[in-house]
Amino acid sequence: MNKFNTVFSFILIMLLLLAVPGCKQEAPPPSTIPMPGPISSDGTTRPTDLYTNSEYGFSFSFFSDEFELIENYRDFDVALLGPFLWDYEHRINILIIIDKFPKNKSLDDFIEDNIEAGEKTFEDYATVDEYSVTVAGLPARAVVFTFKQKVGEEIAEYEDIFIAFIKDSMVYMIKYDVPTEFYEEFKDYFDMVVSSFQFN
Repeated sequence: MNKFNTVFSFILIMLLLLAVPGCKQEAPPPSTIPMPGPISSDGTTRPTDLYTNSEYGFSFSFFSDEFELIENYRDFDVALLGPFLWDYEHRINILIIIDKFPKNKSLDDFIEDNIEAGEKTFEDYATVDEYSVTVAGLPARAVVFTFKQKVGEEIAEYEDIFIAFIKDSMVYMIKYDVPTEFYEEFKDYFDMVVSSFQFN
């Protein structure tokens, strides 16, 4: 069964790992996500690695100082696992999921199905923003959302982003999964993956 052929695709993704305030914004950001520079906010240089996926023919760059790259991690095709959280079990994540795109669906339908599933599944789920963006020269849709989830003994608020686009009848999803308090700190790591993502 395809991971994304029902409205439960969002549930599958979010329950496998951690996933995260507000009101919907109307103004979209720029159509492409700018590539972050190698110099971090504290003035240090972040090492950059290039990952290439031979099965699907794509590549992207990522800052390797905080994230460990693992292929075929659980149901995720590629996972960048970042720092551990308070319980030393869960981690900040950047995830890439690829599967056959559901027949008779548009990208907008796919996004709306996933939002609806999130609203039914997670505590205090809220869509913060939706916008169009370009990834690897392809039209994509992005959703920013928040919710609450237990991490160890604490209830944490999460702020996540997922970006979805279609190529050759496959859906690609790039997901940023992080507690709200760390959202800005590691956003450049997600932006680097998205802005450098390309098909070879």
